[in-house]
Amino acid sequence: MMDELDKAWLEICGRRSEELTPALQSVEAFCSAFPTKQKCVLITSGGTRVPLERNAVRYIQNFSTGMRGARSAEQFLQLGYAVIFLHSKHSALPWQWNFHLDSLTDLEDHAGPGRTDKEIREEADKRLELGTEVGTFHSAISSINRFRSHTCKVEYQDLDEYLFFLRKIPEMMDKSFTVPLLYLAAAVSDFHIPWEELLEHKIQSSDGGLNLHLKPVPKFLRCLRAWTPKALIVGFKLETDEDSLRQKAQKSMEKYDLDAVVANELGTRYAKVLLMRRQGFKTLEILDKNLEKIPTECLEEQIVGEVNVLLTEKVLTTTQSETTVH
Repeated sequence: MMDELDKAWLEICGRRSEELTPALQSVEAFCSAFPTKQKCVLITSGGTRVPLERNAVRYIQNFSTGMRGARSAEQFLQLGYAVIFLHSKHSALPWQWNFHLDSLTDLEDHAGPGRTDKEIREEADKRLELGTEVGTFHSAISSINRFRSHTCKVEYQDLDEYLFFLRKIPEMMDKSFTVPLLYLAAAVSDFHIPWEELLEHKIQSSDGGLNLHLKPVPKFLRCLRAWTPKALIVGFKLETDEDSLRQKAQKSMEKYDLDAVVANELGTRYAKVLLMRRQGFKTLEILDKNLEKIPTECLEEQIVGEVNVLLTEKVLTTTQSETTVH
C-alpha cells in the first residue's frame, strides 16, 4: 500500500518538486533554530483547489476561511510552541483575521523585526482609520512582533503544492524534534483530474455543456505515520450531518492511525466540537451560541489546550522510553 501511495504522491507532486523545494529552506532554518525538546506544531489551514486545465483558468476549490487554523495558531504560540503555518493563499492568518486589510499588502508590514510597540502603533495610526478597531489592531501588531521568531508561514494554492509540503515539512520536523505535532485543519480536495488527463489549454465555453470526470485523491493521510513516525497527529472531520459525526470521526481515527480527531458539524463549528481521543469522545463548546457571527469567545483555546495535554503525555512517554533504552 505504501509503495502505491508513494508512487501516487510522485505522480501528483513530482513535477513541482524543483519549483517548490526552495520554499523549504526557510522551514529547515526555522526548525534548526530550536532545541529538539521544543514543542513544534505544523498547522495546515485553508482550502485547496484543483485545476481543470494545465494552463489553468478554471478550478474547483474546496473552500475554507482558515479561521480554525489561524485562531489555533494564536493559542499554540501563547503556549510557547514553534508554529509552522501551512496556509492557502488569502485564507485567515494569525492575529490578522479580525481586520479588513484591502489597503495593506500585509499586516506584518507594520511589525518589522526590532521595532518597538510604540513605533508600530504610531505608524499604524498614520496609515489606518479603523475607528473602534484601533485598539485591537495595535494588539494584533504587537502579537505578530512578539511571536515572529516562533512563526514560520508557508503558502500554497493548489492541491499538488499542499501535498508536497504535507510530506516534506513533517519529514523535516521528525528529524528536528522529540515529538512533532501535526494539526491538520486544512480542507483538502477529495477529487481531482490527474495531470495526464488535463487539457492543455482553456476549456472553451463554445463547446456547449461541460462534463467532468473527477478521480479520488489518494488518501495520503495514512502515509503520515510512515513519513513522521514520532509525531502526534490530529485530524479534522467536518460533516453536515451531526448524527453521523461520531461514527465517521472514529472510523477516520482508526483508518489513518490518528492520535485524535476534532469533529465538527458545519452549522455549529464555531461553537461546538467533539474531540475524539483514544480514550473516547469529549465535547468542547462555548457559551456564545450565536451562529450568525464568529464568537469572541475562543473555542480553539479549549481544543489546543486538550491537544497540548496529549502532546505533553506523549513527550513524557517517549522520553521515558528513550531513557530506559539507554
